[in-house]
Amino acid sequence: MHVSKHFVHPQLMHSLKQFHQHRITIALIESVPDSYYEDVTEAIQPLQGYESLPGHMQKNGGTEQVLPNQLVIKGDYIVQLLGYYPMIDPTQHVAISETIIYDIVDVVHDDTHTLTYLGLVLRNQSDHT
Repeated sequence: MHVSKHFVHPQLMHSLKQFHQHRITIALIESVPDSYYEDVTEAIQPLQGYESLPGHMQKNGGTEQVLPNQLVIKGDYIVQLLGYYPMIDPTQHVAISETIIYDIVDVVHDDTHTLTYLGLVLRNQSDHT
């Protein structure tokens, strides 16, 4: 009898893509001074290999939510990424565009290492209202 290493069948993973319509880019933000070192601007650097990840983003009902699998995640927004991404951490950011950036405040993985959940808050919220 063949026993799979994964709990989720590959065909099921393929069918889950229809629910993950957003494209999520994980990024680092660098502070870049001007030539006179007077003004500092922030430069978005996408994390190599973490561009356009399939995911689903939604507004959280509060600052903390219990997911269906009893995991607790914090943040104003929640992203569910299709896949296991252990290298993502709260020092990184989610870049939707050049001007819409979220800080990652929480990272949670499901027990089967199939999904990664990110808790986000909008960076520079006053710029986007």
